Amino acid sequence: QLICEKFSDNIDIKYRAFSTRLGGTDLAGQWNRCLAMIGSEEWVWFVPDDDVLGERSIQSVLETIESTTCNDVFVFVPSSNIDENGSCSRTPDAFPKEDTAENLYAEHLRGNIAGISLASTVYRTDALRATGGFVSFPLGWGSDHATFLLLSKATKVKVSQGGHIKFRSSRVNISNQKGNYREKMYARKLFSEFLSINSDVLFSKSMGERIKKLYFLKTEYFVRNIWGASPQLVQDLQDIANNLQIESSTPRRIRYQTW
Repeated sequence: QLICEKFSDNIDIKYRAFSTRLGGTDLAGQWNRCLAMIGSEEWVWFVPDDDVLGERSIQSVLETIESTTCNDVFVFVPSSNIDENGSCSRTPDAFPKEDTAENLYAEHLRGNIAGISLASTVYRTDALRATGGFVSFPLGWGSDHATFLLLSKATKVKVSQGGHIKFRSSRVNISNQKGNYREKMYARKLFSEFLSINSDVLFSKSMGERIKKLYFLKTEYFVRNIWGASPQLVQDLQDIANNLQIESSTPRRIRYQTW
């Protein structure tokens, strides 16, 4: 609040202190609670407190928005990765001015781009509201990806040029924590159901099969290399394979770059 008051004479800032900490139990619910606060703003950008806006990021987004049409539902913002100390661990990738969400997501799953996150998407407000806001999964794990895919529905998306988001990847990130792997696995099971149910709408046929396979392989990587292949997790992995209608591989340790 003190920070907002410091800049309130120069910037139109609205500060809201919630009486309950919803983000600790329902992260997507917290995002949707913030979405409900948006007034007449045509576009909305959610930037988590541990991420950082890169140089020219706002300017490049505004320039990209000027080139959008009524059919554009969001603008994709490239990312770099920083650690807990703010040091850059991966520079932003180069992108064309337009791409498809399915291709961006496939490249994300393969690790070929720095990633897709909540802050890497600037949404058209009415389009985000029309889908019911952010798709909810435990820990919010996959909620940003599901919403990203649901809004795009395999159409072309605008990509901002010249600016980027600095996504913080550290030991305290949800993605890198090991103690909550059961909730993460449940979230991935729900996400696999989401992919299976919506595949025909979200992707072209060939890309849909590829993305489902990539999603399974990344889940397998977490189970066999990070979370520990307990009997329950292996069964959950098989359930995900069944949801996605793909063949599960034999137990083994795999490298991230094998897909």
